[in-house]
Amino acid sequence: MKGFLPTLKIYGAMINGFCKKGDFSAIDWLLKEMKEMGMGRLLEQAKKRGLVPNTISYTPLIQGYFRIGEYMVALDLLIEMSEMRHKPDVVAFEALVHGLVTKGEVDAALTIRHRMFERGVLPDAVIYNVLMNELCKKGKLSAAKVLLGEMLDQNVPPDAFVYTTLVDEFIRDGNLHEAKKLFDVMIGKGMDPGVMGYNAMIKGFCKFGSMNEALLFVTRMIEAHCCVL
Repeated sequence: MKGFLPTLKIYGAMINGFCKKGDFSAIDWLLKEMKEMGMGRLLEQAKKRGLVPNTISYTPLIQGYFRIGEYMVALDLLIEMSEMRHKPDVVAFEALVHGLVTKGEVDAALTIRHRMFERGVLPDAVIYNVLMNELCKKGKLSAAKVLLGEMLDQNVPPDAFVYTTLVDEFIRDGNLHEAKKLFDVMIGKGMDPGVMGYNAMIKGFCKFGSMNEALLFVTRMIEAHCCVL
């Protein structure tokens, strides 16, 4: 239709669809088109129609900009969202945290976590997992353990992957005692450590010469119907 201008809501819906499809080239094209039109112009257009952009409108845009590496634009949108008194939801924050971690900005991602608490939005398991994995990669195990404690305090249940990741990293760091404590906590919660968890403990015991403990864990692993790798 001649003279028809897509609204912010339409752009958001299209970007959300392309995100699910994984078509990042299409997202890139749409966002460039929006930039050429001017985000301010789109917002003004929405206001004139009495349609103030909301969380549902903003979130896919934030996700889209992070997908193509436009981190600062995404952060600006989150700030704009707050200034318009819209409460960003956990999905919007997930996009921010994941994008910052991908960029290697784990400290900035941790700051976003603080902002979530300030705005009354609790981090979910996805956000905690992303942060803890990155902290483990950087060797910041004490910080990762603090996040694990925070998860438990906030009644966000860690899954077996979180525990086994920490177990493996503590063993790599030479802290077999801490690794075993976490392994026992996982078992106590009825979680299955899987091959990764058992292998980490067995290799750890072997590394420190505790062969009897290693054999005991091999037996436990077989009884749990896991395969030794």
